[in-house]
Amino acid sequence: MNFDITKVQPLQPEQDAYFIQTASQILTFVCILVWCIRNGGIVVQLKKPTRTVQQNKALHVYCKQLSSALNDGGYDMVTYYHKTNGKLDLQWTPVSVKERLWRPTMKAMTGKDSTTKLSTAEVSIVYQSLDLGVSQHTQVSVPFPKKEAF
Repeated sequence: MNFDITKVQPLQPEQDAYFIQTASQILTFVCILVWCIRNGGIVVQLKKPTRTVQQNKALHVYCKQLSSALNDGGYDMVTYYHKTNGKLDLQWTPVSVKERLWRPTMKAMTGKDSTTKLSTAEVSIVYQSLDLGVSQHTQVSVPFPKKEAF
């Protein structure tokens, strides 16, 4: 069958999965459902989409921009090493922002360990919470990047 909806990776082998974004795609999918019901029934499992490719790119641009803004503002990252019991001031990097700021905020807000598991709405929720927390403590606020930034 040829439909105006995008087939995606099914949750289990030998199943069909469709990504539906528009009203016309919903109507097409209803036709598929009716056909399946007439031919023995169907089990439907709804799943919200995870973050988009654009959101992933924006997340990495955001981490880069926030690391620069924190460094430019004089807010060094302080790391304690167990071997030396010393204190070392380090500059923020996109990776340290993601691992030390984004990921703990994400875990606290969503319970999820991976950015690949975030829904599109959860990306916004994590950003808003992180931006609020960072800006309250450092006066540094970086807007979430728009498509043009990457």
